[in-house]
Amino acid sequence: LHVCDIDSSAGVLMPFFDEDTNILYLAGKGDANIRYYEMVEKEPYEYKISDFRGGKPAKGMAMMPKRTVNVMKHEVARFLKLTSNSVEPISFNCPRKSTLFQADIFPDCYAGKAALSAEEFFSGKNAVPIRMSLNPDKKGEVKK
Repeated sequence: LHVCDIDSSAGVLMPFFDEDTNILYLAGKGDANIRYYEMVEKEPYEYKISDFRGGKPAKGMAMMPKRTVNVMKHEVARFLKLTSNSVEPISFNCPRKSTLFQADIFPDCYAGKAALSAEEFFSGKNAVPIRMSLNPDKKGEVKK
């Protein structure tokens, strides 16, 4: 367990964790900014990457599935931000000069498919999540 100060706002934090890149995104209700950190297993446990500075305060936020990002533009995360009168897409991109697929920032991700049936799950069975490649040359190849 690690404690760190983020800011002095009284708003509710909405945390989103990207398990593929170990990046934690923190959005606050009533806040227009999103702070993001790389999480590691040793001290200092988190490294602040940057802040996204938005114009309108958020009423809510949702992280889109990894399979919806534009890997050729090095988009590592995509959010939808609910404001008082709109839903705004927000993209987080990793700056790279290459226009080729970057396997180091796009490991295989959750495919959005159930690894177990409901019956198997409720009987106590466990399974590894089904993952897929984000490489456009592999066209969403699923790996079990």
